[in-house]
Amino acid sequence: MGWCLVAIGIVHTTFGLIVGWASIADGVRAGFVGAWDNPSERGMLFWFLAFGFLCMLTGAAAAQVERTGAPLSWPFIAGLALLTVAGVAAMPASGFWLALIPVGVALAKKLA
Repeated sequence: MGWCLVAIGIVHTTFGLIVGWASIADGVRAGFVGAWDNPSERGMLFWFLAFGFLCMLTGAAAAQVERTGAPLSWPFIAGLALLTVAGVAAMPASGFWLALIPVGVALAKKLA
């Protein structure tokens, strides 16, 4: 489950870097600090990349827990499930659907 989150984060971040490269370059040229709120596309790209990175970090932490043989906690699984459901409901045409995979894997392992 953890490595699935890492993979989603890598795809998410790579996509953001490729699609948003011009906005990243503009933000750097604008001085980087404080340059991400305006125009709004830069802000959206910043959070898109930050979410991808956070997904990789969370996935790596989950993978380390899984390596010990300990199950992931119910609060972690529930939080990921709630975030996924909220994301799918708020943005049905997004990649939030991919998060159903690690949620399903985590639930299957927890209930097994």
